Amino acid sequence: MLAIKMRRVGKKHQASYRLVVMEKKSKLRGVFTEDLGFYNPHSKEAKIDGERVKHWMERGAQPTATVNNLLIKGRVIEGKKMRAHASLSKKAGEAAAGAEAKAESAAEPIAAEAPEAETQVVEAVENKENIEAPEAAKEEEVAPAEDTVASETVPAEPTKPTESAETLETKE
Repeated sequence: MLAIKMRRVGKKHQASYRLVVMEKKSKLRGVFTEDLGFYNPHSKEAKIDGERVKHWMERGAQPTATVNNLLIKGRVIEGKKMRAHASLSKKAGEAAAGAEAKAESAAEPIAAEAPEAETQVVEAVENKENIEAPEAAKEEEVAPAEDTVASETVPAEPTKPTESAETLETKE
């Protein structure tokens, strides 16, 4: 099947395009059937042979989405513009739908376990309160003893070993 494509030509960072008719699945650097014009995206200049475009479209050549939009803009053909990157938005939509499905499936087991988890948390809090009440009383009894011990004993600062007088005399 034939297609009307944009073939990139020009230097780096100075791209311009040739509109060519070639096989749809062939590489852009491959052999083309006919050159239909050019498009320079920097200056927005385009020269398209409208007669030849219509001739090839009558013969079954399909323009790519970008070429179609360019032909409509240049009033060579009539119609609505096409989305040039529809396949990318389709993939993004599928990815979003997949993420939503995963979130829903992950939320279902959590929702089913929620009542059990709540009862476990409540039981744990009640048990902790029962356990902490006797421990709090023990800490009050022990606390004054720790305060007196802490005030009487002051930790000693580490000191550097000094050379004794004997070692000084031997060095001289």
